[in-house]
Amino acid sequence: MLFNKVIKKYIHTHIPTYIHTYINTYIHTHIHTYIYAYIHIKEETMQNWQKEWEDCTKAEITKKFFPKIKDRQKLKIEIIPIFTAMVTGHGKTRA
Repeated sequence: MLFNKVIKKYIHTHIPTYIHTYINTYIHTHIHTYIYAYIHIKEETMQNWQKEWEDCTKAEITKKFFPKIKDRQKLKIEIIPIFTAMVTGHGKTRA
């Protein structure tokens, strides 16, 4: 948002009114287009990734901990060797 403020200030101080109105409209229109495209691509990617995760025949132990990729991404997890061993079922862990 700071970037938008800097651009608008520059436009208002250096460019005639009729041109900066056009530029503001152009920027506003294209920013919304890019934001929409980004959100759409991100959602579609997450759906595809979730489908691949569900269809995968491996990582059954990990799937029990993290059945939904979106929920896992919200978690702040420090990835350390003992954690990796626990969710993958590999490594030396004490019972």
